[in-house]
Amino acid sequence: MPLEFENVSRDVPMDNKGGTGNHFLIALASDITALPLPADTDLTAAGSIPAASITLAATKSWKRIEATLDRGQINSEPIGGRDSGSYRNTATVHSAANNAKKVGLANYMNNKDVIVLVPERNTGQYRVFGTLTDPAFVKPASGTGDGAEGQNEARFVIESVGLMAPYVTGTVTVGP
Repeated sequence: MPLEFENVSRDVPMDNKGGTGNHFLIALASDITALPLPADTDLTAAGSIPAASITLAATKSWKRIEATLDRGQINSEPIGGRDSGSYRNTATVHSAANNAKKVGLANYMNNKDVIVLVPERNTGQYRVFGTLTDPAFVKPASGTGDGAEGQNEARFVIESVGLMAPYVTGTVTVGP
């Protein structure tokens, strides 16, 4: 059945807090062997990808980057004009206590084509940034804050362009 309008209820949960979870998962786009686009069979399928359909090469795995719980956000902003619309998806995550390993991570991931999964804080569900044909990229930065009360942190802005960042349904397996 082709995609068409459906009734969509308001469905507001009792606890509806925003932000991202306390980590994100990342892999090089070249390490992903399958990452389908959302199906156009119904509205739920058009906004999600089954976790089981995302596969990595035999020796590869998602890497977990820890983050500060109350310092992240996900945005999907429409771009383009009539008949050429798309979305710029961004997730900003922060990781406290900048150090040499985080600077090394920033240097390594700079200019890499990646696929990133960022969990929403409220639902715990991951959102997918990037596709195999149009991977995401990360703009890493760090700062030591302004004085003793400032934020000493590494910051990662994950960006992709395309469909609004879909949800992942099911369980994502994280490797070592």
